[in-house]
Amino acid sequence: MTLEEFKAATCARSACWARESFEDAGIVVNLGSGWSAFMLDEHFSNKHKCIPKSKGGRRGGFCDAIGVPDQNPNCRYRLIEAKAGGMSASTGNQLQKGAAYLESILGECCRAALLSVEVYTRSVPAVTNRRRTWVKFCSGRVSVQLIS
Repeated sequence: MTLEEFKAATCARSACWARESFEDAGIVVNLGSGWSAFMLDEHFSNKHKCIPKSKGGRRGGFCDAIGVPDQNPNCRYRLIEAKAGGMSASTGNQLQKGAAYLESILGECCRAALLSVEVYTRSVPAVTNRRRTWVKFCSGRVSVQLIS
């Protein structure tokens, strides 16, 4: 799936996309060059008024973003969540909801997709309570990376 196809399947409005970095929860997430991020949580919380009320309007509980490489065709994707206080009980659910949404967009392409799941935090204690260290994606499991 190309970046343009991904945008057509999600939202093509530039307000719902970030290039190379974004900030959420006071944390700057550096995607790196050649990456864009579909701001999933902003889109579905209707921050940019993309979703008409007739189509359900606001829905929440998604991870912050889906990272999509600019080069075509795309087979690598990143689920991204920024948390000021580290992993919480809701983090795993937000990531899982993002994974399910990505699966629905990719359809049959899902089997060939390579996914990384990233939680960006401020510095976290050496011992942290991780409620979930993986998410289900395309009949498999993907480990969650904690990045601080």
